[in-house]
Amino acid sequence: MDIRAEENKLFQKWIDNTHVEDFVFDGVVNPSEWYEMPIRIVFLLKETNGFRDDLRVFLDSGGRWMTWNNVARWTYALRQMYIKDVNPQWESVNRINKEKRKYNLRKVAVINVKKQMGGTTTNTVKLIEIFRKYNKEFFVEQLNMLGHIDFLICCGKGVATCVEESVNEELLWKRIRSGVRRATTLKGTVVVDFFHPQSRYRSKELFLLFCEAVSPKYA
Repeated sequence: MDIRAEENKLFQKWIDNTHVEDFVFDGVVNPSEWYEMPIRIVFLLKETNGFRDDLRVFLDSGGRWMTWNNVARWTYALRQMYIKDVNPQWESVNRINKEKRKYNLRKVAVINVKKQMGGTTTNTVKLIEIFRKYNKEFFVEQLNMLGHIDFLICCGKGVATCVEESVNEELLWKRIRSGVRRATTLKGTVVVDFFHPQSRYRSKELFLLFCEAVSPKYA
């Protein structure tokens, strides 16, 4: 399947049905690397911060350090744990350059629950209302076209609520700590209700919290 063509076809239908302006394309960053990954990782965010272009192309070239350094670190952590079977070390990702970002981001999918650009802050209540009214049906279709997803990382308030309303089952959350929750769907997808990559926590704190949240010990 040509995932990029399928995504674009869905997005055109999405636009035609919702008349959304400034629609931001997202999804699988690099199709070739996505299909080669032993585990499939999807990061869900709320909306882009002033970004209007194709997010897939932007991230395939490495993106920028804001937001995406931490997403690259978290991808590294999952790869270390579930592919290499070793404990991820902060020292290995303390310094992130464009090449490290590119290497990790090409292995994941990144999806915004709202396809329009936003600002530095998001009204969570309004985000969920817009999702229910315009985006839920198409969001479910976008997730389904990815096949089996091993990890669904919800970044920021309100994103996990959108997922709960989309998986058509009750998620039994386990609270890890610091507000982080984790659940597993009937299909075996691990869903993590986590912080936004640009949250108030330091990068190292977020990394350690993330490693704990996705740890196999909570399976």
